[in-house]
Amino acid sequence: MARVPWKSTLIAGVVAAGLSCAGWWAGCRLLAPTVELSPDTVRIGCSGIILTWVVAALSMLALTPWTARPFSTLAALWMGSTIIRLLVTPAGAYLLYLSSPSAPKALALAVGLGYFVQLMTEASSIAAGLAKALVPTK
Repeated sequence: MARVPWKSTLIAGVVAAGLSCAGWWAGCRLLAPTVELSPDTVRIGCSGIILTWVVAALSMLALTPWTARPFSTLAALWMGSTIIRLLVTPAGAYLLYLSSPSAPKALALAVGLGYFVQLMTEASSIAAGLAKALVPTK
């Protein structure tokens, strides 16, 4: 029986989203002299990255991670929430696109980047937390 390390996972997600937005901003600034970018590229990209964090945080909290469960149940619930997040994130991105249709490629790239970074951050944070739960304390 274990609990998902939800506090550290959410904090790691915030840090990952912040670093992703900073990287997006820096990348747009570096590419601006060579590639024609719309004025909304930075804003819509950071909005897409934040959208992926919000969906990830809501899917994490929907698991009720503070409840102790068997490891096999936790793995199945996490995979289920990841699949639901995979379906909800594009729907949210589409709504975001409808609010500002000026940079659809930037939005798609930023959402993909944000989703990948959030998934890797969440997986490593959960794996580290559950590994601590597996190791007996002395």
